[in-house]
Amino acid sequence: ALFGLYLMPMNAITLIAGRTGRVWSISVLAAATNIGLNLALVPSIGTLAAAINTAIGYGLLLLGVVFYMRRVCDPPLPYDARRIALSVALIGIAAFTTSRLTEADSIGGLVTRLAVTFAVAAVLLMGPFRQDTTAAIRAFR
Repeated sequence: ALFGLYLMPMNAITLIAGRTGRVWSISVLAAATNIGLNLALVPSIGTLAAAINTAIGYGLLLLGVVFYMRRVCDPPLPYDARRIALSVALIGIAAFTTSRLTEADSIGGLVTRLAVTFAVAAVLLMGPFRQDTTAAIRAFR
């Protein structure tokens, strides 16, 4: 989810401002934090620490790119935080629910997870985002 959210401001930096010169330093900082936390915590805590450390690294990457976007994009792109939060929550709930209710290594589990993924995608495209979706389709035509 954090990497997906990172793509929005990164696209604004790349496509609108065209000023990606400092993004490498943000990426290096986030990666170094992830690696450092992994070296410090994984031997004692295990794979859970690796998962949390990766989320922390992606969170730093997202924050760094958002702050950089606000500096180089004039004016910064507005985001509808409510819709983004709704989407992340819906995807998270669906992923958590299917991971708890289905077996990961069975065909039935795979089919169920794919069905839920497509259902969530349909809800996001046709549900709370319907006006935006139809406007985008019209603009594309």
